[in-house]
Amino acid sequence: MSDKKRLIENFLSLAILQGLNYFLPFITLPYLVRVLGPENYGLVAFAQAFVQFFVLITDYGFNLSATNQISVERDNHEKLRSIFSSVFVTKILLMIIALVTFSLLLVFVPKFKENQLLYLLTFGTVIGNTLFPVWFFQGLEVMKYITFLNVIIKISSTFGIFLFVKTSDDILLLPLINSISFIVVGVISLIIIKKNYNIYLLLPTIKEVREQLIKGWHVFLTTISISLYTNANTFILGMLTNNTIVGYYSSAEKLISAANGMMQPITQVFFPYIGRVANNSKEQAVIIIIKLLKNTFLIVGIVTVIIFIFSKEIVSLTLGEQYLESAKVLKILSIIPTLVLISNIVAIQGLVNFNKSRYVSQIAITAGIINLIAAPLFILQYKHIGLAISTVIVEVIVVVQGFYFFYKKVLMERDSR
Repeated sequence: MSDKKRLIENFLSLAILQGLNYFLPFITLPYLVRVLGPENYGLVAFAQAFVQFFVLITDYGFNLSATNQISVERDNHEKLRSIFSSVFVTKILLMIIALVTFSLLLVFVPKFKENQLLYLLTFGTVIGNTLFPVWFFQGLEVMKYITFLNVIIKISSTFGIFLFVKTSDDILLLPLINSISFIVVGVISLIIIKKNYNIYLLLPTIKEVREQLIKGWHVFLTTISISLYTNANTFILGMLTNNTIVGYYSSAEKLISAANGMMQPITQVFFPYIGRVANNSKEQAVIIIIKLLKNTFLIVGIVTVIIFIFSKEIVSLTLGEQYLESAKVLKILSIIPTLVLISNIVAIQGLVNFNKSRYVSQIAITAGIINLIAAPLFILQYKHIGLAISTVIVEVIVVVQGFYFFYKKVLMERDSR
């Protein structure tokens, strides 16, 4: 009963957060795309896609590997303190490496020299993300703090945008507002951890840092590979076309991301729970995963159908008439929420929680390589439309691989025992 109560509380917390994730972007996105215009909005989206690579470096794989460690050791205060310190210090070291690399690219690559200040201000989200230990709260299954802190980010950013971003000339204020919000919330999260859990920072040994890097390696490899067919797409599009084309694609992608986020509370809540169940009974964990897949597939399938049928109306209402090119992208990408849900449940919930992370890495690496080949070819031929087609093809490949490994490495191994 306590597990069920915790699941319900965590789900409600994350559902509230995702509700705001829908509500606030649907206020700010229509405003921003109209105020900035396709070209400037595309430039901001390109900068965010570029900086996201450095967010991934600092995240490493800790949002899964550290979450799992915290979940298992939740009742051992000394162990919690040790895990927190080693992970947090490792993230700081990775952030320093990321900042040095980022600065060198701004100085020596012409594409980035042109808007150096915009990129630097956008990098603030990397600092904030490093400070905010989502993995700690998620491992303890206290999602209320994640909800509370993310609400602060969303609301403060929203107010800041409406107060200060008035014309296309205010383009630099947008990344500045977002970065400040992330950094402030990161600091608040550390205060909460110190006050509520008496967790303070200890200097870890080189061995402890190395162990954390080893534990997170497969997940890091997976997330980097996943970014090669998700986040990298906007970046590749920006390198091969122009900011206006990026604006058309990225605005439609934002709408799809909102749909993807619909299932995020469920997958976030169930990941540590399934991990604990699998520790005691792999049979029971498999049953939960299969039920989760069946019960959520219908919901997200309906969302996909609605987006496909009403793509033009959705774009006209949310983005405006000057973004009608985005409707074509939205229609093609409408199946993505369904594909992402399936791949998340069979790969992340299934393979990772059954200590089969290497197969998730294999899936992601294969998809990343295919995308790096396919995306430029499709973009050069059909621009933003080509990228949308390439994205769907790659996601289908991910789902097929996910089912194959889940069946072969989880279900068949279970049946053979």
